[in-house]
Amino acid sequence: MDKQLTWREIKALNQLYYDRNTKAKIDNRPYIKYLIEDGFIDYKRGTKKILQPTYKFNKKFESECFSELYNGYNIFLLENNLLSDYTNFTEFEIKGLMTLIKSQTILQDLQSKILAGQESRKGVSTLFFKSAKYIRKNSALEKAVLKLLNIETFPQNENQGFYRVPSKNPKAIILCENMYFLTLNIAQSNDIELWCAGGNNTKPIENIPKIDYPIFYLCDWDYDGLKIFERLLEIVEKTPTKKTSLQLLSPKGKRENIIATHDHHRSQWKQEIKFSGLTPSCYTSEQIQLINNLIVNNEWIEEESNDLGLIINKINSELAR
Repeated sequence: MDKQLTWREIKALNQLYYDRNTKAKIDNRPYIKYLIEDGFIDYKRGTKKILQPTYKFNKKFESECFSELYNGYNIFLLENNLLSDYTNFTEFEIKGLMTLIKSQTILQDLQSKILAGQESRKGVSTLFFKSAKYIRKNSALEKAVLKLLNIETFPQNENQGFYRVPSKNPKAIILCENMYFLTLNIAQSNDIELWCAGGNNTKPIENIPKIDYPIFYLCDWDYDGLKIFERLLEIVEKTPTKKTSLQLLSPKGKRENIIATHDHHRSQWKQEIKFSGLTPSCYTSEQIQLINNLIVNNEWIEEESNDLGLIINKINSELAR
């Protein structure tokens, strides 16, 4: 099952293992309900206010690597002054915040664009949290993002920036839907440029006069991600000078249930429409088969779950043909 954990739950699970009880009010959360129902934790006799581990809990805790999870997030939150008695970010939000500061170059680029009015709350929200509306104004998440960026506020406009990790001797470009892969070094060391405009922000691609290298697209394999690909495919086709059409990269990542990941995933397949209303001519026969399978099973594949090394190997083999 998808755990959809919050920091409060992760901390409470750690207390159950080391302190053998917790007073955290978490028994209404899906994963904690599962642990209670399956006999891993239980209420202390005579009260519903204290949870205790059963004899089965330790093995479960250790197999799920919850101690490593707690320690990693606790260090990050402490080091960045994001920890208080009220802190309760979801695991998805903590991962987004960690990605935000993973690359000093990207962080500085973001700061510069925000201060110049070239990037907005919606842009940052799309780049790191997959939805333009995920970071709400005056929320704890917005305050954390602003603190990490070392800025006071987002500009009032809704501009969105374009980000690029160049290579000295590029042989191809990967255009990413989200920011995660731009924080890694593997593409640059393989002479691959990484570009990112963020989700629906296709305007920067429209303004590129030429594309000098073969260009590939890496995205979430859900309805929204693939519709954006179709728009970008049309835009690149109209680019006056381009080395190739935009080529969609087939995913090498984990399939997820859409219902189980609803806390951070809003894109839904249009089950009532053939091929969810997507355009079959934009995809290979193998890609069509995968998309149909995802639709039938109500699943999606998150961009960040891909192994970028495998993706680059695939590109290298295609370029060598």
